[in-house]
Amino acid sequence: MDHWFGVGIGYPSVLSTLKNSTPMNMKTLKSFPRFLAILSAATAFSSTASAQVSLSGVYKGTVANGGPILIFSIEERNEIEVHFVDPAARTAGEAEGRLTTDRTFSLTTGNSISIAGTVSSDGSMITGTFTSGTSAQPYTATRIQPTSQGSQAAGIYTGPATSTTAAAATVTFTIDPAANVTFIQKTGSGASATIVGAVGTITQTQVSPPTYSFSLSPPTAVVASVTGTFTLTGGTIAGTYTLGADTYAFTAFKSRLVSRLVNISTRGFVNTGQGQLIGGFVIKGGTKQVLIIARGPSLTAFGVSPVLPNPKITLYSGPIVIGSNAGWKNNTNLPSLLNMAFTATLVDNDSALLVSLEPGPYTSVVTSADGTSTGIALVEVYEASWE
Repeated sequence: MDHWFGVGIGYPSVLSTLKNSTPMNMKTLKSFPRFLAILSAATAFSSTASAQVSLSGVYKGTVANGGPILIFSIEERNEIEVHFVDPAARTAGEAEGRLTTDRTFSLTTGNSISIAGTVSSDGSMITGTFTSGTSAQPYTATRIQPTSQGSQAAGIYTGPATSTTAAAATVTFTIDPAANVTFIQKTGSGASATIVGAVGTITQTQVSPPTYSFSLSPPTAVVASVTGTFTLTGGTIAGTYTLGADTYAFTAFKSRLVSRLVNISTRGFVNTGQGQLIGGFVIKGGTKQVLIIARGPSLTAFGVSPVLPNPKITLYSGPIVIGSNAGWKNNTNLPSLLNMAFTATLVDNDSALLVSLEPGPYTSVVTSADGTSTGIALVEVYEASWE
């Protein structure tokens, strides 16, 4: 998968930190009001789950006695979704809901399968019961961890699939760092939806662009055999697959990711001469769209003083200048910037860069646009293409 890591740069996780000298990190959010809502929800949920332990992630396991394969996804601490493939019963399904304050949940799929469980306090596993009809079986699902040998395609991808010979569908590929795949195809909606599933592995057939082939089927009692190929571009996989007599074209977007850092930031006092504010980051794995923001004037809304009145960003790759900006509305790609949620909180003299970068090390330098002004600034880096 495409990773990017940084040193010294994320948006503060509580507004009060903007007034303090020590920055804090947080996951990038789609809008500022949403941030406030999530902050309130996280505060309420933290009565039993430590604020320092994230339950978010992807968990994979198998029901006892050779039962279904389960894939759980937890987002923002209390939203949970499950997909399963049951080889013996030749069924597959999905359900979603919310965790309670004691980390428990009870979900029911469209085909009346009940899946209940509890997430461990350290976020390492989920244990519970899978109930089909009158049969209840225990399961354990462990959190998927990235590995240095893992596939760069690891993640959960969801998107549309179309065929000239069959109805349009929605597909979900769950790929773990060991290149194992769980496949779900859903046709229709509600109680009339048809869901089929398969499992297997992907094999990389080309390095650039990353291209993979797959041949999937349940380990026993074939539900559906699925063969195909796809190409990975950023957070998107696109390709074709054959299911029975039908061939589908699909584009699926990475919606839940395995251990990704999507936002880092830091603030400091910008002076003249060697008093720049510097933030470095490294991209690894593939091309990544990055949003870099230098806040000065907009910090006054949070009680910060004195602020840098006219921050300027210069982005370097080694000694080479990749781009620079003073006044974010001066960018030639302003329409694209206007689609980025956090630019709504900028004022005219704040600065921003939205750039697509190849793998490698980068340095963002914040100075004053006139070379003489001084004050406090906040530099932020966002992985703009993470969803």
